[in-house]
Amino acid sequence: MARKRVRRTTDPLYPEHPLEEHKRRIERARRVMREMGVDVLVSSRNVNVFYFTGSRFVFVGMDAPVALAPQSTAIITQDDDIYCQRFGGFDNDEVGIHTSSSESLEYYDDEMEIVNILKDCGVRKGARIATEWGPGLCTGINPLKFLVLKQRLEEELGAEVVNANPLLWKTMAVKSEVEIERMRVAVRAACRAMERVYDVIEVGMNELEVARMARRSTTRRSWRRVTAT
Repeated sequence: MARKRVRRTTDPLYPEHPLEEHKRRIERARRVMREMGVDVLVSSRNVNVFYFTGSRFVFVGMDAPVALAPQSTAIITQDDDIYCQRFGGFDNDEVGIHTSSSESLEYYDDEMEIVNILKDCGVRKGARIATEWGPGLCTGINPLKFLVLKQRLEEELGAEVVNANPLLWKTMAVKSEVEIERMRVAVRAACRAMERVYDVIEVGMNELEVARMARRSTTRRSWRRVTAT
């Protein structure tokens, strides 16, 4: 296994949201972690990595993990804010540097390196590590590999791996002004798309056909028209 830490020399060139918003999300997660007695949050589901880092790596376009594709990971402790990414032909080093607002960037060729990263963060025996593994959750790490990772976290670190669901829900429940404005834009775009669909929908169409029509109506051009109003 191999691992390297990439040194950030510039601010992100393509930040998804202001640095203040990134800091707000990390600090809120840390506050909820303290309330729930969680020492570390390890998140590898696409939408959650995007939420905590801002990085739009190549596979972040869908909610569900891409089972055979390497996923990025976000690690949060009370002192560390880390974006992790796989080596390889999927994304180069600049993706994390240019798109992530995280303080630290770690690259590896195998998710088992997460164990060593957590060791370097000072995670010790008795720590509670929240992961996306439990009822209603799915992890972006291959499930079979995740079970090995979970075992190593428990045996080598003496840590307890717990369900992150309550922590994630509580962290994301409170919306910022940035998030509220984006929700307004999304709702306006969806409403306009459905208005177009209602104009051309025909008796006998099935749900999939209607969904495809709605998707075609929510193109980038549609978003530009919505945000311009």
